[in-house]
Amino acid sequence: MIGYIEGKLDSVQEGCAYVDVQGVGYSIYIPAHYSALPFGGLVRFWTSHIVREQSQELFGFLTILEREIFELLHSVSGVGPRSALSIMSLGDAQLVARSIAQSDTAFIAGAPGIGKRSAEKICLMLKDRLPQTFFMASDHSMHDRDVVDVLETLGYTPADVRKALSTLSADSSQDFSSADTQDRIKQALKLLQ
Repeated sequence: MIGYIEGKLDSVQEGCAYVDVQGVGYSIYIPAHYSALPFGGLVRFWTSHIVREQSQELFGFLTILEREIFELLHSVSGVGPRSALSIMSLGDAQLVARSIAQSDTAFIAGAPGIGKRSAEKICLMLKDRLPQTFFMASDHSMHDRDVVDVLETLGYTPADVRKALSTLSADSSQDFSSADTQDRIKQALKLLQ
């Protein structure tokens, strides 16, 4: 079992990240919203290694909680890893988890390959199995935790990350507190570069 892969992000093509780990290139399927990750930097993907009779595939996520949601989705009968990944591509893990918890079948059915019946089944099977971590903190602190995880994975120090988040939170010219995780990451990266 491969728990995570850390290396240089070489490229992203058609939903697949290519990570160079000391000269070995790993092909890792990732959610669509990761396509904006900067190439050439150090990245860590928490992976789910799917082994089948004819193939082996790696699916990667920037946080452990995202991988956990992916694996829960994949555990539902009839939901393969590609379908689970398409659901994870709808938004960050918190948004997907809340949609399941609130039985928002229309949101889940918005993923390619997921119909209304599958969305209903996913919500029914998983709403009581979601990690409580998603529901123990406010939206603001959950966003920060995801942003910190991603930025530290990209190689920034915890002190630099905290400083960037504090600067962005204090800057009233930007609506940082209501931005989604991906926008918060982009805004923080501008300060850190």
